[in-house]
Amino acid sequence: MRLSCAEQILGDRPLAEKLRLVRDAGFDGIDLRWNTLAAPSTRSVLAEDDLPVAAIYSQLRDPCLLSRTAGERAAAIDCVVERAKAAAEIGAARLVMVPIFGPPRLRGFDPLIGIMELETALLVAMLGELAERIDGLPLTIALESLNPAETHFLTDPARAALVCDAVGSPRIAPMVDTYHCHRNGQDTPAQISELGDRLSLVHLSDSDRRLPGEGSIDFGPLLAALLRQSYSGWLGFETRPVQDLETLRRSVQHVRSEWTRVVNGDEV
Repeated sequence: MRLSCAEQILGDRPLAEKLRLVRDAGFDGIDLRWNTLAAPSTRSVLAEDDLPVAAIYSQLRDPCLLSRTAGERAAAIDCVVERAKAAAEIGAARLVMVPIFGPPRLRGFDPLIGIMELETALLVAMLGELAERIDGLPLTIALESLNPAETHFLTDPARAALVCDAVGSPRIAPMVDTYHCHRNGQDTPAQISELGDRLSLVHLSDSDRRLPGEGSIDFGPLLAALLRQSYSGWLGFETRPVQDLETLRRSVQHVRSEWTRVVNGDEV
């Protein structure tokens, strides 16, 4: 099991300090925001440290793949390609992408075609073009589902998997986030089983974006589902900011302890 830590958990600190704290807390890697990767000093800081970068948050909001005009959507694809290339250059295997935040930018044409049907067809076409443009990169776009408070569109990992299936490229794959699944009332282990070997990334946080072990989510069944699927990818902590390194270290130990329990057959 490989655990990574989203850099935003560590608040407003220099990147070099974040890398040290992530390692000290017991993680195997770090997840960076695009704005951090794009900063002029980042490459040299990463070059001085051997901590792997597991994933990059694309932070694609406006324009996005489901923006109103064709020009905006084309610009969004260009942004994703640029960020995917930069991520691949530093060895990150995943670029996390949300198709759209908030309400629709387009309008449906009821009763001929509704907004969700229109957006789904458009997204599949956009992702197909994107997959072609990043085909040579050793990187996968991890399509993230959120909750209805953050997006109107993609709120179910199983539906994201269907979108990825329609695209038909290994460069585009679904992911699971325990916070969003819990908030949506979804059975996270069942979602993991449904995605099977299509699962490209897992984000871990407890209820209300707390650290694993501090809320109401039982991570044992989730980890057992990952074991049954022979999942070998990253599990990325994505929680509220944490000030106390010892608290973060205890949470990492909690997840690793749960994993050991599962591997030893103590969790069904």
